[in-house]
Amino acid sequence: MVLCYHVTMSQLTCPQCGYLVGNMTRLPARDEAIPAIDQAHVAEFLTARTRHDEHARISAATLYDAYVDWRSPDSPLTRKAFGMVLMRQAGLGRTRSKRERLYVGVELV
Repeated sequence: MVLCYHVTMSQLTCPQCGYLVGNMTRLPARDEAIPAIDQAHVAEFLTARTRHDEHARISAATLYDAYVDWRSPDSPLTRKAFGMVLMRQAGLGRTRSKRERLYVGVELV
């Protein structure tokens, strides 16, 4: 199964599935270096605990909390670093509701 995490951040639709993502935030500046091992852990988390659903939206806080639970007892990434990896490497789109930030195209299993 090919996972589609809305790889193209400059477009408002996913190039693989055509799902309209909506307003996306810009990628964070590349001023924070994130070790490759931590990036690999986020990829493992996404594979183990999430699945692609083009219509799904999940709060950033809920996804991060699931990552922290999955990563324990090792020290997890900060929220900012986790979000940067999700947007840069995994290509997840992010939007906002009136109350919170949301990632689109992924849900917890």
